[in-house]
Amino acid sequence: MTLPKLRTQQPGQASVLIAGCSDDSTTLFSQAILSLGHRAFRWNDETSPPEIVTDSSWNIAICGPNLSESQLLNIADSASDVSQVLWANSSKIPITISQFAERLPTSENLEQASSLIHYVIQSSLLREERNDWRGRFTRQLFRDLVCNSEPMQKIQTQLLDEADRNTPLLLLGKPGADDRTVVWTLHQSSSRADSPCLTLDCESYSSTVFEQELFEYRDDSEGQVPPLLEQVDGGTLLLKNPDSLSQTTQKKLIRFLESPAISRPESHSLRYINIRWCFSFQGSSWPLRNSPLSLYLQERNDLQPVAIPALNARRDDLREIIRRSLAEHSIRLAQLPPILSAEAWQLLENYAWPRNEEQLQRVLSQITLLNNSSTVTAELISTWLESEHENIEPTTSLMSLAEMERQLIEATFNRFAGNREQTAQALGIGLRTLSGKLRQYGYPPRGGPGSNRRPTTHDEIDETTRRAA
Repeated sequence: MTLPKLRTQQPGQASVLIAGCSDDSTTLFSQAILSLGHRAFRWNDETSPPEIVTDSSWNIAICGPNLSESQLLNIADSASDVSQVLWANSSKIPITISQFAERLPTSENLEQASSLIHYVIQSSLLREERNDWRGRFTRQLFRDLVCNSEPMQKIQTQLLDEADRNTPLLLLGKPGADDRTVVWTLHQSSSRADSPCLTLDCESYSSTVFEQELFEYRDDSEGQVPPLLEQVDGGTLLLKNPDSLSQTTQKKLIRFLESPAISRPESHSLRYINIRWCFSFQGSSWPLRNSPLSLYLQERNDLQPVAIPALNARRDDLREIIRRSLAEHSIRLAQLPPILSAEAWQLLENYAWPRNEEQLQRVLSQITLLNNSSTVTAELISTWLESEHENIEPTTSLMSLAEMERQLIEATFNRFAGNREQTAQALGIGLRTLSGKLRQYGYPPRGGPGSNRRPTTHDEIDETTRRAA
């Protein structure tokens, strides 16, 4: 048996379920409901299946004395946030529905019954309209973030709760997760939407340059340029991979978080900065990190982490993400979006995407930039996916201890922009030991030309080593 759908799409019209009432009361209530321009449905054990209560939606349920305890529970469970229950009985309201029921006087007066029913229906319709507008507003705010999947709907709810808070936001996810769009959506849905929203990947900066960009005023041909903190005042700042910064820089950042003010050189005064901070940590498990900034954030009681799901955990979002991205890449190239074959769609949707959105965007960029045919085939995409797989596939050869030591020393040396004192301090070794290791790796002696830069060719390394000897 096909059940009727109680909720109607006609604006201003409500669906009323009459259950467990006598024939006379049902007739009275039906006349009142119809006279108000709404729809009335009668339900009882003999003529209607019990699933009509739980499988259909209704604005108002008028419950009479002939309902059993289990039937009342079914009605209570099927009630939505816009539903209302009226109890059409002079006796005490059962405890099962006492939390959300109102008493309907047992009167033969049609006018009196219509008045109360009209009031309750209008309240339900207003709540329904409010929820509809709230849903439209939310979809508009989150237009940049695809939230069709269940994990992303949880992210959406969490971002709405966090939007207008001033506490730092912690973003956790696997490498390549689209934390930038999440922060942009948070920014656009907050009262800071008219202010700047900036993203900095700390791995792209040495600690010295990072501090200069964030905290220091500098002069150029057009005058004095304020630091980034002053430029982003009132907005949102996302720092990706902040634990790649030196411990000294992280501690300076912590001091600013505790006292957000910078010194203005021209007036010798302090300017207080109002920024919503967002920190993105990708890769290893968050509790295992022990950098100063990570430990500081873990100790804060007001910090709410947001776990960004991997791309293969949000399959319901994938097709929409691909469509949007292809359109965006095509607009930049001033061309029409490419057409994907059915096999190409299937390949893109079933691929594991180990590097998440970052890898997906690279492949889609190649599709729009390098494709010369009218239709993109699965074979063509497979070639790019194999190339991506080779780029991210970890090496199977084992490194020796000396090779691992060299990688660590050179990575730390580059992070501190060739500053040997800071590098030695961060590694916990002596300055002479560091200089000897760098000389062994082919770096010129300290103070010489290029002594803070890594040689780029084997010939240059051999020549530098020969001269140093």
